[in-house]
Amino acid sequence: PGDQIFLFPHAHARVLLGSLLCQIPQEIVAANSTSVDAVSGASASSRAIKEAVQNALKQVKDSVTN
Repeated sequence: PGDQIFLFPHAHARVLLGSLLCQIPQEIVAANSTSVDAVSGASASSRAIKEAVQNALKQVKDSVTN
């Protein structure tokens, strides 16, 4: 559905990042925005997830308008 974000991390990332991979996408969906707080101690990973979502949204927008 349109109200979910799916991430497909490598197995190593799942072990290292744990709940971060669920928390940030859930917060993005709840806020309907990528302007959500980073997870303490994982700011670079939080930023990477938010940038990935922004890039995906841009690709969808570009494909719809072209």
